[in-house]
Amino acid sequence: MSKSLFGKRYNPVSPTAMETGVGIFILILTLLTVVFFLTFGFSDGDTLFQTSESQAESSQEVLANARLIPPLGKAGWTSPSERNDHNLSHWSAAGDVASNELGKPSLFETMQGDLAAFGARRAIHSYYASVSNPTQRIAVTVVDAYAPEVAFGLYHHRHPGKSPAALTTLLSPSASEPDEGKPHGSMEEEMYGDYAVEDDREPEENAQNIKAASSKTASKPAVETAPLRVGMEGWQSSTGGAFWLGKHYIEFVRLNTDDSSPANAVIADALASVHLSYGRPFWIENLWPREGRSNDSLRYLPQSALPFQLNTGAFTLEYDDGTIAFATALDNASKTLSAMKGIESFIEQNGSIQSQPDGPSTVLAGDFHNRRYQLAAFAEGDRLIGVIGTDMGPVIEMARTVRNRLAPANGAAVSKSGSVVTDTPKRAFPSIDLPGWQPPDNLRVYTPLNLWEKIDGRADIYLSFGVADMAFGTYTKTDDPAIVVDVYWYDMATAEGAFGIFRAEFDDTGHTLALGDEAYEVGGSVFCRKGQHYLRVEAPDRTDVYLEATTRITKALANSIADSETKLWAEELLPSKHQIEGSFEFHAKDAFSLDFLSDVFAADYRFEGGQVKLFIHRVESSAQAMDVLRAYESFFEDFGRVVESAASESENNQGETITLVGESGGIYDAAFVAEEFLCGVTGASNATLAKRAAIFFKEDLLDKMAKRNAAD
Repeated sequence: MSKSLFGKRYNPVSPTAMETGVGIFILILTLLTVVFFLTFGFSDGDTLFQTSESQAESSQEVLANARLIPPLGKAGWTSPSERNDHNLSHWSAAGDVASNELGKPSLFETMQGDLAAFGARRAIHSYYASVSNPTQRIAVTVVDAYAPEVAFGLYHHRHPGKSPAALTTLLSPSASEPDEGKPHGSMEEEMYGDYAVEDDREPEENAQNIKAASSKTASKPAVETAPLRVGMEGWQSSTGGAFWLGKHYIEFVRLNTDDSSPANAVIADALASVHLSYGRPFWIENLWPREGRSNDSLRYLPQSALPFQLNTGAFTLEYDDGTIAFATALDNASKTLSAMKGIESFIEQNGSIQSQPDGPSTVLAGDFHNRRYQLAAFAEGDRLIGVIGTDMGPVIEMARTVRNRLAPANGAAVSKSGSVVTDTPKRAFPSIDLPGWQPPDNLRVYTPLNLWEKIDGRADIYLSFGVADMAFGTYTKTDDPAIVVDVYWYDMATAEGAFGIFRAEFDDTGHTLALGDEAYEVGGSVFCRKGQHYLRVEAPDRTDVYLEATTRITKALANSIADSETKLWAEELLPSKHQIEGSFEFHAKDAFSLDFLSDVFAADYRFEGGQVKLFIHRVESSAQAMDVLRAYESFFEDFGRVVESAASESENNQGETITLVGESGGIYDAAFVAEEFLCGVTGASNATLAKRAAIFFKEDLLDKMAKRNAAD
């Protein structure tokens, strides 16, 4: 009598219990086999079939990852999203690299050691491809470095033209080899806590040892590089380039490309367009004395590069006299004191301790490496600060100077991590005209030194725009304490800083509100700037109870801020004609990756069939503006070419002609001086467009200035 696979007879009689059981067992076994092959059997590399932690990150986010390598905007070249193959290699700190048709191992895998050393979280690798010749590719790696300092550290570490930080060479095992026959004596402490080094080496010789350490280069190929004016910092060569911005480090390599392929600037602009540009200055840059700093010596070193047991990375900064400063921020004061113990152990193993700390803020002093080098360090809250040099006097003096800057002022409270927190704000949170809402009764004010405690991951962008402090408070609905609205009230020190952070965080999907100088609402939260203040009034959703409250709170806060006559001066001076709506912006530092150009306003313009960016920078006099113009020309002489020189213009140039046109990396700029303003054009595709746009800008500006002078 015939039966089906599952025991179903081809007649009205029901199957036996055994037949039914066998059929169910075979069905389950078949389903398990299919699931196994779908999960494990078809590919060992395709990210869509991974089962480790990276599967959740890769398979569910593959489309989002592909968008991190956006279209180039150049005909004949495709991005991962345009090809629809989403061909990505994906790396994460907790998983493996997924190889694909890029090769096994992929080009990207050569970076794994650096990424792991610096503590990067994840990265993707893919390519742009030529449609006409698929062998022409531009391989791209986008690294989520978690924090701007890590992205900065990766950039300098992988830069083919940069020397390693002096500290890594100085503290290498070979540096600690003893000098034959040299005794390890003691050091005498003089009055007032100053130290004299009892060493038969001359201080000049010791200083030269440190400077020599900073000049030693790693085993990197000799590559001629030029600045790549994208992101916070960038470099380029004939074979590719790299840059960093925010928490991302981006590197690209040209593979078998010819002259018809996209220029480095085109590639970098496309990659940068999907990231928020922020990150500098870092907190350490305002901590150490500016006098005597060695040019371009700031570095961020990973934990693995340091013999100190810090459990984190550290910034280092070199001085012309051979002194090396280092600093790091840990999670709390307890971890900082533990790290100090690590430095103390290092000195004990490699030298002798001369002054042992007996508590926080007390300076540890000692020598190491056969007393060639002197070290002073101290812990202040969540920060660990140190100085290394050849003469203990200057070393400990610098350490104490910085310690005094960080020490809490009399009467100031100290947070749980040891940083200064003032509970008495310079401003008050007002009541609102809405029954049932209670203003904050527990206020906290965070300074630049500990802002990260409240907004970890976002503090750097506020620091880059010069934040003075942030007052935090929570409005509560009295009949339901679970309904709250958090307020972050930033004093950005200047109207330019408030505008800069407002634009940096701007969400163009929001609804414009007539509050303060500028405001919008999105998701129930309201964001507003007024004068030098920036307000974030945050709600969990857009329900009526929150929407009404956030609007009323923002209005009350904005009204409590005194009206200021200080406006954004550049809004009036930049041309309104041809300006692309919503493109007005402010660069607090290193505008267009030029380290001599800061505090710059700019806007995008559609002009004569192309698109350019016009910018304006104000100084105290036309002479200072001319100094900036000369620095601009020097940049083109070093890293591009001068199309039209400023040298032909007189020393008292007042902007009557265009004084400079230059090109670097395929980008054309034009610049001129008008009274105390340095004005210019960047991002032009050719010299003619740059010059004509600058002439348009100059004529518009001089007309406005003439009217202003006549009115005065």
